[in-house]
Amino acid sequence: YQDEIDLLLLLTQIKNSLEYRYSHSVNVAVLSIGFGHALGLHRTLRRDLGIAALLYDSGMMKLPENLTSLSSLNPKERELLERHPILAIPLILHTSIIDSTVLRSVNVTFAHHLGAKEGGYPKFGQGLASLSSQIIAIADFYDARSTPQPYRDKILTPPETLASLARVPERFLIPSLIR
Repeated sequence: YQDEIDLLLLLTQIKNSLEYRYSHSVNVAVLSIGFGHALGLHRTLRRDLGIAALLYDSGMMKLPENLTSLSSLNPKERELLERHPILAIPLILHTSIIDSTVLRSVNVTFAHHLGAKEGGYPKFGQGLASLSSQIIAIADFYDARSTPQPYRDKILTPPETLASLARVPERFLIPSLIR
């Protein structure tokens, strides 16, 4: 089970590299599980959703540390940052057992920035985001705007964050899930 141990060690590296990145993953996992519960998802699916949420941004560990704390990015930096979903997939697949949890994690990792219809990244398809990917994208949006970050001057209150979420174009997030 060395592969599984290596994957767990990656999570500890996230914690050690950036306190925000670690707490963000945990917050997104908690929010996603709660959201899944509110939607009536089965316990197994909620468990897989939580695991996927812990791993969905693991590709950030493959990027230069300073890139994740910049307030603005030039086009080359933006392109590099947008590769993080692809960079995470080999990390997650490097396990001795490929089961539904691993496959869901890979799907969510790849698709969490795709968008509900179009407009996201990576540029490999339109509207490919699964329900799990959309749940995690919503939780990611909420936590990113309501938690202090090195590159964000103003954090939003929960009502401001929800209002901001309601204004996200439907090409990115499914409106019925936002409601």
